[in-house]
Amino acid sequence: MKVVAAFNAFKGSVGAVQACRCVSRAARTLRRRIAGGLLVVECPMADGGDGTAEVLRRALGGTWRRARVTGPLGEMREARYVWCPARRLAVVEMAQASGIALIEPRQRHPFATTTFGAGELVVAAVKAGARRIVLGVGGSATVDAGAGALQALGCRFFRADGSEICEPLTGLTIAECVRAECDAARRLLRGVTIEVLCDVRNPMHGPCGAARAFAPQKGATPADVEVLACNLRSFMRLAPGGQGARVAAEPGAGAAGGLGAGLAAFVGARLVEGAPRVAELTGLRRALRGADFVVTGEGAFDAQSFMGKAPGEVLRIAREMGVPSAVLAGRVAVSRSTWRRRGCVIARSIVPHGMNEAEAMERGAELVEVAARQLLRDLTALSRSSSR
Repeated sequence: MKVVAAFNAFKGSVGAVQACRCVSRAARTLRRRIAGGLLVVECPMADGGDGTAEVLRRALGGTWRRARVTGPLGEMREARYVWCPARRLAVVEMAQASGIALIEPRQRHPFATTTFGAGELVVAAVKAGARRIVLGVGGSATVDAGAGALQALGCRFFRADGSEICEPLTGLTIAECVRAECDAARRLLRGVTIEVLCDVRNPMHGPCGAARAFAPQKGATPADVEVLACNLRSFMRLAPGGQGARVAAEPGAGAAGGLGAGLAAFVGARLVEGAPRVAELTGLRRALRGADFVVTGEGAFDAQSFMGKAPGEVLRIAREMGVPSAVLAGRVAVSRSTWRRRGCVIARSIVPHGMNEAEAMERGAELVEVAARQLLRDLTALSRSSSR
């Protein structure tokens, strides 16, 4: 029996690569008991959120490189990106430089945070020789429309009195911008393509936009959200050729506080849906050929899983290829009928009844392995019954 392990990360607990290895370990303990053998193929997944760089490093054979960058609150810190010299490709995770996990909860607020460091990571990759940048934008602490990143790339922004804004822009200070010059950034990026892997499908503006949907998670009050929404609109109007309005309406423009949208509107980056692109780069379809089952999962298997997240994409591709799927998650919050319609035969939580969230996250790898062991037994039984 061939089983493909294609997990997303269990955020804050188990990485995608580690979760897939847990399934392989579980299989090793069962192999002698399963007639006909048991083969597990590991194909870790991501969608542009946390862990994307490690998943693609493993798939593409890249190495980690380090750079000194500006953190989300303006502090200096060390970050890293993945470098694939044979492909002249770099994988950058904005969360490495501008992520919410880098800030203490009491300090989180999008009025104060900047994407400047994310832009510095892109610059480091370009200077290393990259001609393709894959930028994952999940896990951000920012709502600045990518203004800080654009500054790091060489864009210049000016106030109404003609003075240049030299300090890294934030979700609050982008309101001061009335004019932009991006010639230097375009020269830096000449011959370079930037793909922004969006882990959500939200547009930039409106009730589901970058400010109203996500800023409260980053420390904004309801009144702050309205200020941020107004600031994003005024900033995007500065993009050349009216590109701001066009890009802002694209699916994924609201990801990372509009980081990808800003890069697309001002310097020609391309917004792409993260999970399908990662599936392509990791060779998920190739791994699924001849598979009896695929197992996927993440921290919470819920409605969001089918709105651009990696597990939803795994289920979609598996169903298209006729491969039954199963899900292991920290929490299962979709109905049986919903996941059954998508070709899933089993969906269950890895967390034992009565265990609290803190303990479950601390013991995540152990819980995945234990749950995988039982799941593989159940899938074996299903396989036998269907072959009769």
